Amino acid sequence: MADKGRRKAEVDEFEAVEPYEPEVEPEQAPEEAAEATSEARYFIDLQWYEERGIVFNAVAQARFCPSCVAKLGTLVEERYPVIDPKTKRVSFEYRSVPYGTNPLPIIRSCCSRARDYITPETPLLEAIFRVFLANGNQPMPLSAVREHLLTYLPEMAALRSDYPVELLERVVRGDRSYGLRVHKLPTAV
Repeated sequence: MADKGRRKAEVDEFEAVEPYEPEVEPEQAPEEAAEATSEARYFIDLQWYEERGIVFNAVAQARFCPSCVAKLGTLVEERYPVIDPKTKRVSFEYRSVPYGTNPLPIIRSCCSRARDYITPETPLLEAIFRVFLANGNQPMPLSAVREHLLTYLPEMAALRSDYPVELLERVVRGDRSYGLRVHKLPTAV
């Protein structure tokens, strides 16, 4: 009974504290407001790999599922666009190439759908890298990366460890192993 009285006193003490009022920041300049509303988009910088003498395709192929790894080295027919110089029309031709020459479409269509593509044991930076691979390395904001992570790891959403965007940003900005960079649009000269 004494325990209930102590809890009641704690609740009354908590309610007696003045309500929290957030500090109001001064208004931003229009340029700053536009930058704040548009989230930075990130991507895997393939030039980063080239500068370090790392073959990106080999890194991506290391994330293949077992069935795709078994197909490596076999020849497959792939469709390539060809532009006719006279008519400027695009047509397609087929070429025989080794399986996995272009790993991103393979990861997107097959490997990323495997149950163990991203697991709770996958390190966070590796999981973020795999999200970009699964999406064809399309530049995307970290809020979209977060949503993909929660799709792969619904148990994390249930546990309420739902990867705040601030955490993802710190992890990506500290990357020294995967070549994750902010995507900057070219500026007009």
